[in-house]
Amino acid sequence: TTTVPTLPSATTAVLSSPPSASTPASLLPSDVSTVLTSCDLIVGLHSDSAIEPVIDYALLHNKPFAVLPCCVFPNFFPHRKYVHPQTGAALPVRSFEDFCEYLKQKNPRIQSEVLPFEGRNVVLFAY
Repeated sequence: TTTVPTLPSATTAVLSSPPSASTPASLLPSDVSTVLTSCDLIVGLHSDSAIEPVIDYALLHNKPFAVLPCCVFPNFFPHRKYVHPQTGAALPVRSFEDFCEYLKQKNPRIQSEVLPFEGRNVVLFAY
């Protein structure tokens, strides 16, 4: 069992993508970088094709993160390959399990846990 630490006085930002007429002025695209750099934790919940950029940003900026991957989109991302843990072969990412393994292989700090609900319930995180 892994315990994820609580972060005191964490900054939270909810970004809609793409911004719409109802997007608060404080979250317009010119301010997104400022918002992200001020966050203490980055969370991606079923954010489809944005999961990988969320992880990449968090790793690059040494930010803790938690994501729940869902859609794999193998036809949109044919370049994705992971190293099969048993054979060492580089294989294309085709399934949800492949996708989680591919994402975990980005950095040895990335851990995973299964959450207690049905559906896509694997959380990947690093802190």
